Amino acid sequence: MLTPFWESAPGALLALLTGIDPTKLCMVDLYTITLAGGQVLRYTGGDVPIMLGASSGGPVTLTGDRPDIRRGRWRLTALGGNGSNDGGSGGGSGAGSVGAGGTWLVGPIIQRGRIKVAIGISVDGLQLRISATPDVTVNGMSFIAFIAQGGFRGARVTVERLFCDAAGMPVGTIVRFTGAWAEATGGRHEKSVTIESDTAKLNTMIPGEVYQTGCKNSLFDARCGLTKSVYTRVGAATTASTNRTAFTGNVSMGTDWYARGVLTMTSGANAGVSRTVRSNSPLGLVVTAPFPFDVAVGDTFTLIPGCDKTQATCLNKFSNGPLRFRGEPYIPAPSTIT
Repeated sequence: MLTPFWESAPGALLALLTGIDPTKLCMVDLYTITLAGGQVLRYTGGDVPIMLGASSGGPVTLTGDRPDIRRGRWRLTALGGNGSNDGGSGGGSGAGSVGAGGTWLVGPIIQRGRIKVAIGISVDGLQLRISATPDVTVNGMSFIAFIAQGGFRGARVTVERLFCDAAGMPVGTIVRFTGAWAEATGGRHEKSVTIESDTAKLNTMIPGEVYQTGCKNSLFDARCGLTKSVYTRVGAATTASTNRTAFTGNVSMGTDWYARGVLTMTSGANAGVSRTVRSNSPLGLVVTAPFPFDVAVGDTFTLIPGCDKTQATCLNKFSNGPLRFRGEPYIPAPSTIT
């Protein structure tokens, strides 16, 4: 049996599954989407909010015929809950563990494909078909439009299965699938989404060590040694954006000091959305891809600098060399003999 991700009490889920008539089990899928900026959205495969942990408001009961949860929602009733459809404000919080609380809201209708479980290492993915009415929103934007605008780029998705006892009380969950949001296709009312398993990264064919002029570290990783919080700046927009890509802020900075860095909006219509910084002037910022919405005056953001992987940047910009620099800048350039 898989290790429970959340339980009402230690050992409760195992006791339920080994002692109950399977026809009396109530099960429902729970979807947790973590955006690249850290915002967490939680949606239930049922038709009422699901509360777990300390916030649990009452029993969940199945009514009507027993449907296939991959093809439609359970018809559920539950006591209490936050009925908001906006994932930006009602997504709930708390990790899935004994004693933790969280609320999975009624939002988009999510129909998933089959989940394959196999021994060993295999690369797999999960297909989701998502539809939503215009009143289902994320940060004030309709859910389908948010997908189309790239709002879920870089997001992580976790699918849990919730088990309830014969009385309808939530007992525990297990994680069925985790992965990264890969691509979305479809029209204005429905999207087909591919979620890639983390094992897909194993498809990258690279040697253990590459000899190159640029540094092999990722900025702020363990080998780099720099602390991200030390270099993170907080600011607010002082002008509205132009073409959703350029605006000025109240953070003073050297020209292109934040180029290749990450700008993450923390308030306003684009809250939770991150973009790569193309260039910056002492007060101006330009990002590589447009935001889903215009940046408004007063919208807050965080800024993290970027690194071009050169020895000069490591030494002069970050004062982090030479021992931390993992490039070979003195390798002769490729040449052709004729």
